[in-house]
Amino acid sequence: MMNEIKVGNIGTIIIKDMSRLGRDYLVVGQIQEMLRQKGVRLISINDNHDSSKGDDDFLLF
Repeated sequence: MMNEIKVGNIGTIIIKDMSRLGRDYLVVGQIQEMLRQKGVRLISINDNHDSSKGDDDFLLF
């Protein structure tokens, strides 16, 4: 999936919760930043997060 994001084939990622993106919150933060830079929308259903509505610095906690 990460390769597809890097080449621009993915515009939106929908996940159940942030733990599906990664277990280590530092790695998840790095992934979120990379998605933001690539313009990829991230939706986490259980966390009620949609990156198109702005960043939430406390999402990982």
